[in-house]
Amino acid sequence: MTSIEALMAGIDLWWHGGVEQSRAFFKISADLHTGSDSSYMAEALYAGIENRFKDAVNVYQRMIKRYDDSQAHRDLISVLVLLGKEDQAIEHLRGLDKKKYAPDIDPAIYFLSRKSDHFSYRAVFEELSDDSRLRILFFDLLISREHQSELLQQTISQYRLDSFDKGQLQTLKDSLTALAQQNFKGAFTGMSTLYDNIDNKSRHLDNIRKISLPYMGRICGKTNEEELFKKILTHVGEDNYWTCLMAANYYGVTGDKNKSLEYINKAAHDIPMTGDALIFPWYQMVESGEFLYDATGENVYKQRTLELTRLFQKIRPMVAWAYAIEYRLSPEGEEKTRALAIAEFLDPDSWRISAASRFELAEAKKWYESNRPFH
Repeated sequence: MTSIEALMAGIDLWWHGGVEQSRAFFKISADLHTGSDSSYMAEALYAGIENRFKDAVNVYQRMIKRYDDSQAHRDLISVLVLLGKEDQAIEHLRGLDKKKYAPDIDPAIYFLSRKSDHFSYRAVFEELSDDSRLRILFFDLLISREHQSELLQQTISQYRLDSFDKGQLQTLKDSLTALAQQNFKGAFTGMSTLYDNIDNKSRHLDNIRKISLPYMGRICGKTNEEELFKKILTHVGEDNYWTCLMAANYYGVTGDKNKSLEYINKAAHDIPMTGDALIFPWYQMVESGEFLYDATGENVYKQRTLELTRLFQKIRPMVAWAYAIEYRLSPEGEEKTRALAIAEFLDPDSWRISAASRFELAEAKKWYESNRPFH
């Protein structure tokens, strides 16, 4: 097995939740010591699984020096954020040509902006490509609930966008805002237009219509629009990640929890990499479970969502929303305190932890100082 073969086998397991199983493949790739970018990446991921994040920083720095790899830049900044070294992360980011390393670098800019008091993505906004600006603003819209962002509206209206249709973007933004306000009829009126021309040739949807499907499922369910739901499922097919999440949302809000969980589990076996998407695929799956628990009160959604969000913490431990969702859904106890501690460390302004009491926050800070989970 070559270094790249071992790395790719490991990544496939790791990204789909087989973190412990991926360890052996990453070690094979790293131990070959080929000096290739795949060997470096495997060594860094292996170090991360073992909670050796300082070692991972060293590997990413060596990988950047040799290959100037965009994913290594992304992960170096993200791991520095995890270690509480955001000043070093800011300094590293300052020296980068942000357009050159897009879209890989975009999530790291977002993570750094949420963590640091001294940095906002707005400070580097003019250095970003139009697509990167849009992507980071949609992260803020969907994860941080920045629904009234004038900057997002300006970006859609005025900038030249390479990869996305402006009309679709405007429809998506307006529909998501209506959905957040629980204006389901308004959300349906807008988002349904994205699927006006859907037919048997629509199995390969564009980026916007793919990521809209989970929301379309819950909107159709809330507005009793079964006909459009079944039309999309028939023409696009139910054998891909996005339609599985659409079906999970639809069946969840219409009361069929068994079918809903079946589709969540199908989606969990087919999670695409983030790439240039406007939102993290893992986030859409975990948030779907969170939404369904909030909408129905059914504990099965809470338990499955906790399983998934805790699993994702092992895959990408620098992602604050995974801990914030765990905090929202966990019963009282040390796991809830741990989740709050890490969420507050990585994203102190997260809306998901805004209801935490002063006592909870004090206990969380004590837990973090006592355990130092990433150091």
